[in-house]
Amino acid sequence: MPEDLWKKYRDKGALGKALRSGPKKKPPASSYAPRLQRSTHIAESFRDVRLVAATEKALLVAVSGKEVWFPKSQVKQTNLAKPGDVGFIVVPSWLAIEKGIR
Repeated sequence: MPEDLWKKYRDKGALGKALRSGPKKKPPASSYAPRLQRSTHIAESFRDVRLVAATEKALLVAVSGKEVWFPKSQVKQTNLAKPGDVGFIVVPSWLAIEKGIR
């Protein structure tokens, strides 16, 4: 670090203040809850799903008596290729719950 830059921070006390303040405090545990609920490690698999429509970024499927849009970025596995196909789809559990099909 150049000497003049070091003096600038030393003179303003910024370095000492940063060292004295210690690590940042963690937010309360309640703020972690939404992240835990959106874990993508647990997935739901649905069979006898019919592909109604597809766009570049999403699939509209008929599952559990409802038509539901799923973002392709969240679809873990499927064998649905074109509208009218019947097959399976695997999505994260949090997404299935959010869409009201689980």
